Amino acid sequence: MTREMIELGADGEAWLIRSSQRGDEEAFRRLLLDYRPRLLGYLERYCTDGAAAEDLFQETALRAWRGLARYDHRNRFASWLFGIAHNAGVDARRRARVRHPEGLPAAAVVPGTAGPEDVLLGQELAAVLRRAIGELPPKQARVFHLRHTTDLKFREIAALTGDPLSTVLGQMHTAVCRLRAALEEYRCRS
Repeated sequence: MTREMIELGADGEAWLIRSSQRGDEEAFRRLLLDYRPRLLGYLERYCTDGAAAEDLFQETALRAWRGLARYDHRNRFASWLFGIAHNAGVDARRRARVRHPEGLPAAAVVPGTAGPEDVLLGQELAAVLRRAIGELPPKQARVFHLRHTTDLKFREIAALTGDPLSTVLGQMHTAVCRLRAALEEYRCRS
């Protein structure tokens, strides 16, 4: 381990970024491995299946590699990388010209605690949430997904979207209120 990596902390992310910018493909691969689960989770919002999310991950990685020289170390790498992922997802949707439902897992049930009725109710609840998320206006849906599928803070989401922090906070608040209303409506019908 080099002196530079020790000074940067245990994770050495800044060291990996600098090495990647100097053309070290192995450093870039190691850097992406850390982000892979979160990126795939985020990219699944743009896809119909895991294979398509994997393709978008590869596209994101390629775009990031090509644009690494333009990365500004004063900003968080995660924000920059998720911005690239978002653009890749938007481009993929545009190419497909299909709006896929935004979603949550098929069943929202704690493993080992569910009987058949609980599983069915969990699937119904997940379907209600998927539908409600899919009906959110695009900007609200984007903020909601960025907040819940990444470790980005609201300030970083604001920087990524180009919106003022107050707008991002308002979009999140409105999205959460709409989702609560959909759940309340479901609860009242049940």
